[in-house]
Amino acid sequence: MTRRSAIEHDLRIPHNEEAEQTILGTLLINNAYWRQASGLRAEHFFDPANGKIFAAIKQMIEAGRLANPITLRDRFLADGDFEGVGGPAYLARLTAALGAPLTLTDYAHVVMDLHSRRDMMEIAEDLMRQAADTSDGGTGAQVAARTLARLVDVNTGASGDMMRDAGEVFDEVVAQMVGGGERKWRTGLWRLDKAMGGGLHAGRFYGIRARFKAGKTTLLSTISYNLLMADEPCPHLFISLEGMAGSIIQTMAARFAGVNAEDIRNGTLDPAATERVINARPYFQGRGLSFVRRPRMTLTDLKTILARYAMAKKGHGVMLDYLQLISGKPAKQSTAEFLDEVAQTLAEFCANHGMWCIAPAQENREGQLRGGDGMLNACDQAYALGRMECADNMPDQAWLEMIASRYNRGYHVGTEKDPQLLIHKDVGPYFTDKPDNYI
Repeated sequence: MTRRSAIEHDLRIPHNEEAEQTILGTLLINNAYWRQASGLRAEHFFDPANGKIFAAIKQMIEAGRLANPITLRDRFLADGDFEGVGGPAYLARLTAALGAPLTLTDYAHVVMDLHSRRDMMEIAEDLMRQAADTSDGGTGAQVAARTLARLVDVNTGASGDMMRDAGEVFDEVVAQMVGGGERKWRTGLWRLDKAMGGGLHAGRFYGIRARFKAGKTTLLSTISYNLLMADEPCPHLFISLEGMAGSIIQTMAARFAGVNAEDIRNGTLDPAATERVINARPYFQGRGLSFVRRPRMTLTDLKTILARYAMAKKGHGVMLDYLQLISGKPAKQSTAEFLDEVAQTLAEFCANHGMWCIAPAQENREGQLRGGDGMLNACDQAYALGRMECADNMPDQAWLEMIASRYNRGYHVGTEKDPQLLIHKDVGPYFTDKPDNYI
């Protein structure tokens, strides 16, 4: 929002000149406090002159040079913004604004928060303009979804299009390496974890293609259960587009109690089994698993739900069951183009917000994805799920063949000739790894 429009709406543009000056003064006195300003960028400063000084300090420190009022003086002599705040004398005055060194991080957070608030005011102004314009052919829901997505970017710090210095990115890579590598969550299926490079990685999109009734939902509920019951539960969102949220919980509760979900649905359990199911509730409450069930969900609905989940900062990942059930394809868009947009939406959500996503997709009779290969193009990893039915008293056998991987070498979780997964049908149902000595 511009100063003029703020005045027109009788609003004060949020900023804190003292906080900005304290940060600059602290850094000019002692460059060693630079690391306490982590995450702060020149564009976060309200005063253009302060932003330019911060950028110059950053550039000199990263080049291994001393940044102080003397070394910066010549750099700003001809700068109009700098002259407007008092010229070279302003640098000297900044050092007088030095705050207690241990509070520099707090000052940085204040400046970043105020920058976010200014962004919100600009978004609100754009929202009023777009809501008033009915000539663009769009809908109010589309305007709301775009606005919510922008607000999420502000709230979470996501900014996929922001240009960043390679050195800054390098520092993040080193910090991640020293801290134990990329964060990941184990699926509870050790062969799948190995194929994924240790588990579900933050920021990655996983696709699973399979024929009708191959076990897509069972695989998702298995992984969801394992994440929920881990020593350190992984909060996540389960979006169901065909079944009821209750049916997923029935399957999980059945596995926990050692019974079959069909008996829970039909109410045919004996008293002891019924008691075990009822006693399972504390293991599901408050562990971070959330459900959304919405048949005929549109892409706009999906974007809104993802934006809200990212803004709430309640979890680490999303499961979508399944890709082709997203509706709302525009008349002028082909099915392949529409599903490609859905897949790209999920991939961008993962990349922008550091969350993982698993989304199955259905194959046709020829073994190809219904609606094209958009998911394969968008995924960081893609698998083909196969299933071999066995006798009723035996688990079915299954496999996951890796068909695409962006980051690590291909690793199949079994093949049609050598399945490495079991689908237990008498309990649950649910997946497990196939024991090495299984006959």
